[in-house]
Amino acid sequence: MAAPEELPWEEVEVDVLWGKIRGKRVDLKGGGRQVVCLHGWVDNANTFDLLIPHLPAGLTFLSLDLPGHGLSDHLPLGCHYDIYTYVRSVHKVLAQLGWTKVVFISHSLGCLVALYMAVLYPEYVDVMVNIDFVSIENAPVDFVEDQRKALDHLADAERKRFTDPPVYTRDALLEKMVEGRRHGRGLNHYPIDGRIAEILFPRAAKLCPGRQGYIWRHDIKLKARFTKTIGYANWLRMVDVVSCPVLLVRATNGVSETLSDNKLREIVSTYRANGGSMDFVEIEDKHHVHLTSPVKVAEVITDFFRKINIGTLSQELELKARL
Repeated sequence: MAAPEELPWEEVEVDVLWGKIRGKRVDLKGGGRQVVCLHGWVDNANTFDLLIPHLPAGLTFLSLDLPGHGLSDHLPLGCHYDIYTYVRSVHKVLAQLGWTKVVFISHSLGCLVALYMAVLYPEYVDVMVNIDFVSIENAPVDFVEDQRKALDHLADAERKRFTDPPVYTRDALLEKMVEGRRHGRGLNHYPIDGRIAEILFPRAAKLCPGRQGYIWRHDIKLKARFTKTIGYANWLRMVDVVSCPVLLVRATNGVSETLSDNKLREIVSTYRANGGSMDFVEIEDKHHVHLTSPVKVAEVITDFFRKINIGTLSQELELKARL
């Protein structure tokens, strides 16, 4: 199987009115079925580089940098990032490219965006593959305190926009990428290693002219997160609307490890009650399972694609099954 760096990626840029959304595109053996890949919080389009080479031929992949991430533009001062910012931006990208009825392969925050797309713009979503994101609400949270903290983060980030950002050596920034994901929530379920940090690095950092070092590319306003306003009841209502085939890949030690067994069963049964094909698979690993166990995740996705017989892939998958 080709190494990630050997894939003939092509950079993509789409104007979404307030700025540019950027990403990269590759066709596997001629392409065909269109797949949109959406990364997690403070990751970038490179997060799927280890997974995609192990997926079947006959696919065209578009891996996007969400607003404020990677090479995509930052929102203007006075604006904050929320789920609608992400969803409207992805919708504008697909509308301008003329892509409809696509397959979404998403991780973490990207799964939330894909779910909203499936609920609000179902004509754009034909299949949804969510990697380690089962529910927005995994543990009790003080709503008022949480939202005040988000507003404080926003104000602090906007003040820092007028100061020089910290500059790091390449090695120091790679180490911060590893450490930041290891202790993201005070739990050890995010870890990546230096090899994975190197994959994310080109879209995560940039040289700072004249200061002999690297700075982050992502917008520091991303720390102000407002996703917990949804609530579990509304989450179930959204899940109940989804009618396309869905694959949930859950890391056993990932972000949903605090989700109760009752809620997990309720979410899965709600997806299954919609009439569309729905698979739920657990993999023994942690949150970035698509990077740490890409072959296992690819096998699960390929089996699901074979099961639902998604169009142009059917012959390729049957051939692979016989080999």
